[in-house]
Amino acid sequence: AKSSDNKWMFGPDGMILVVEEQATGGEVYVTSRMEQWNMRFGLSSTNGRLKFQEQWHLSPYHQPIYFNAMLGRKSERWTLGVRYRYASGLPYIVPESSVLDTNQDLYIPTWSTFPTERMPAYQKVDVQIARHWKLRQSELKAYCEAWAVPESGNYLYPIYNYNYTESQLVIGPAFVPLLGLSLER
Repeated sequence: AKSSDNKWMFGPDGMILVVEEQATGGEVYVTSRMEQWNMRFGLSSTNGRLKFQEQWHLSPYHQPIYFNAMLGRKSERWTLGVRYRYASGLPYIVPESSVLDTNQDLYIPTWSTFPTERMPAYQKVDVQIARHWKLRQSELKAYCEAWAVPESGNYLYPIYNYNYTESQLVIGPAFVPLLGLSLER
């Protein structure tokens, strides 16, 4: 647990706010190794809140559940790994109202000072296969990686209509293939 008084933070309008912050959290994980296989299961929680003018609010980093499961196999020349992640969505600030600026013909939003909404839960599965080559004083690695994110857990950020009265969440790509090289000394 951590607590701090008189923490400075910027509000959405750029003003400095002095808040009290409290955070608790923890992580439990299990790691196992069987011959060339490695496994890790982890569960963590971060609970943060901010007190401003005698009222408590969620911290932008409040994430009560984060689960991670990994399985990997490594030989002298190859590495294969699979990972699954689940996380509760992070809080975010929202527009509370908007005002029409007739000089610019544009609505200017007034944002909430602290997070009042939460993104949906996030899930991801990624797989990587890599080939290693030992060089004189370094190692070359070529890899192929793929990320799969279900649509129900793949929200990136909210977008708003012209006067900030309606919103929707932008959905990211459901599948991302990656190819890469790395050289380590």
